[in-house]
Amino acid sequence: MQLKPLIPLLTLLLIPLYGCHKDSGTVEVPEDETPQVVKFGTNLRTVVTTGTKASIVEWTGQEDLFVYSFQTGTVEQDKVFLDNVRADSPAGGGLSGAIELERTEAGHEGEPYYYPSGTTTYDFYAYYAGTAKTKDGNGDDIEPSIAGGKVSLPVEIDGSQDLCVAIADKAADCAEAGISPLNAYSAYSSRKGIIPNLVFEHQLSRFVFWVKAGDLLGENVRIDGITLESLSKGSLVIANVNNDRKRGLEQTSTLAVLSLQNGGDGTNIEAFEPGFEGTPEYGQIGESLMVVPGADEYKLEVLMHYIDPVTGERSGDDFKYSYTLTPSMINPQPESGEAAYRAGYQYNVNIAVYGLQMVKVNVTLTQWGDGGSILIDNDNEWPDQPTKAFKMANGVYFYLYYAVGAQSPIGAKVKTWNSVTNEMDEVGAGTYEVADPVAAGFLSLTIDEDSVVTAVNS
Repeated sequence: MQLKPLIPLLTLLLIPLYGCHKDSGTVEVPEDETPQVVKFGTNLRTVVTTGTKASIVEWTGQEDLFVYSFQTGTVEQDKVFLDNVRADSPAGGGLSGAIELERTEAGHEGEPYYYPSGTTTYDFYAYYAGTAKTKDGNGDDIEPSIAGGKVSLPVEIDGSQDLCVAIADKAADCAEAGISPLNAYSAYSSRKGIIPNLVFEHQLSRFVFWVKAGDLLGENVRIDGITLESLSKGSLVIANVNNDRKRGLEQTSTLAVLSLQNGGDGTNIEAFEPGFEGTPEYGQIGESLMVVPGADEYKLEVLMHYIDPVTGERSGDDFKYSYTLTPSMINPQPESGEAAYRAGYQYNVNIAVYGLQMVKVNVTLTQWGDGGSILIDNDNEWPDQPTKAFKMANGVYFYLYYAVGAQSPIGAKVKTWNSVTNEMDEVGAGTYEVADPVAAGFLSLTIDEDSVVTAVNS
């Protein structure tokens, strides 16, 4: 039995505004501009594991999300727009819903945040850490720090928490509205309906445990606990404008034994009876264990005891079974590259019990996916606006700049967004397939060495 994909990608949609923000005070709003309040819309694509609940498949309104925003290309304290601003996830269940950021400063409680007016653009980041934040000497959460072009948060996991980081993709968001990413995210782009989509990427590997009795003798075994040995401390990089742009866990350390729990409620699993009915099926035990990815091996231990089939009473000593999980055990193995336990992947550990002296283990892999859409809306208020944008089969967005009066892509200049330099780059010569031929109306574009469309291929 395979578990359906869990622990998904989360997408946050932000709608920023004009007015006042944390450091600038009140901003005068020109008469021809409309203030826009910073709001979030969310799209839940995977399951989050929190410190108070089991893995969830929909927003509950109980997840604490935190948002940062800086002037484009910077991560500096004096360039911050949103500084670790907390928001509840959408209430009422479901995979999507709106949330809002509210100020907490004295005299401004409950007021919304606004984009400053003008042409300044911003980057957006977010994270979810649940109860994995570390404590200071007074027992208070240690908050993220801004230093060296990074925002970092010290974390410590116990196996029940999920860790996620997110960044808004200007190329994808602007393609949907047909405007240049150079203009996002800003008061202008907000008025054009550009919503920063924060796609949360999970930074841990998730192990889900399934147990069955391999024969009638195994039916008399009870499982009292399951543990994995994993690194437990590290630094969660939320934003990074250095050359590597790497976000996620780094500087991991300190091996710890993580115990499987019933859910996120801090209680260990109760005695579990695998069961045997001739053709046994695997049954899930406990919730899951979230561990630091990338280890060459994880030490698995299963604590069991035996029930006398006649008296029904506990019989004999407890027994601890130890096993080492290595990447070579993953089924299926990757088609290319070396097998590894990766962040954002779920691994189903299937345990067959044949009495106290024999346990068989195998590991299967469940992977998560993503998706997207395009809306076109041209505007001439800002210079150098693309006419249309298309998502290509390689995942990159192409922005097409039509000649005046042109109705066809032929002759259009083609550019693509460089998220490292925050600039538009020309596209090299070649033929490029589109991701959605039905929506685009053609299969591919042929582009010459001057980054101009020479043919539309149907």
